[in-house]
Amino acid sequence: MDGIPASEIHYPPALRTPDLGGRTRVRSGQTLAAYRKRYAQLLAACKRDTGVQTIGVLALATFVRAKAPSLRHASYRQYVAAALQFARDLFDRGMLTAEDAELVAKTLRIERTGDETPFLPPSAPARTSAKRAKKITEESLAMVIQGAVKTNTRTAAILAGVVHFGAHLGLRPSEWMQARLDGDVLVVRSAKFSNDNGRGIAEERRLLLDRRRFTERERTNLAMTLGLIHCEIDRTGGDSSKVLRRISRMFAKLSAEAGLKQATLRVLRHQARSNLAAAGLDCPAIAGLLGHASEASQAVYGHARSGWGEAPCVVADPALVAKVRPGASLSSKMRRGEAISWSDFSKRQAAAPAFSH
Repeated sequence: MDGIPASEIHYPPALRTPDLGGRTRVRSGQTLAAYRKRYAQLLAACKRDTGVQTIGVLALATFVRAKAPSLRHASYRQYVAAALQFARDLFDRGMLTAEDAELVAKTLRIERTGDETPFLPPSAPARTSAKRAKKITEESLAMVIQGAVKTNTRTAAILAGVVHFGAHLGLRPSEWMQARLDGDVLVVRSAKFSNDNGRGIAEERRLLLDRRRFTERERTNLAMTLGLIHCEIDRTGGDSSKVLRRISRMFAKLSAEAGLKQATLRVLRHQARSNLAAAGLDCPAIAGLLGHASEASQAVYGHARSGWGEAPCVVADPALVAKVRPGASLSSKMRRGEAISWSDFSKRQAAAPAFSH
């Protein structure tokens, strides 16, 4: 059966696709664990709502379909993937027949027969960061800095520096609180790294400031901004979150006055990603700068078309770039031995040159 991975052939057709895309993919162990965690949560929710302690896969599929009107399309796809993983697990244990699997698929409406298209509920209003700004123009940035300068407070001085450098360095807002300058190297403690979650690429990442693009005056101003941040944290008794909230509130106010809606400090990181991509850096190099463990994380960030067209002023540690994992799609192709566009990935995983000035 061409195009179907060996690990999927024994499943009936209805259980071979994890989403509504109509494609069969190799699922990584991490993805399977995520599906199982989600369907365990769905089973618990179904038990609470129905009062029934034993939930079958068809009952779970019906529960997911009933929740559809309150879900976004992406959320419904995730729930479908979880329900199908529950069905696959039961099928592997001999507790689900092929006929029942087809009934589950029909309930979720994922099958493609003739002109029928997969079921998608009317998308619910976007939540969380979906409506927040993910790009900012140089003109808007200049207006925010001017507003901060006019405010003339310690918080405004910090904000002016963070805004000026943020769209070039790509730090998370909270990472500014502990960043330090070591000569030409900006040392950043990753806000996402832990030994368990696998998200951050390293506990610290070192960004080399390019002397051709990052002048001595710029380094002095960056050092002054970091010094002001550390002094302000000391003034608050070591409460860095209080300092971050102050500059975040001021940025939201000034960016709104500059005509930028739904903007948070996070927009600077998105814009930095766009600028780096527009400058021609590939995903692993950008991931090394932003502190991502996987190049797949780039999908939710700003795109090259929103970049300012400037050459990057920082260089990532090659040792970190070499650690960047490929995304799930690329990993699947590599396991199947298919051609990949990221042709030099294996070379990046080899011993990287030492990080130096």
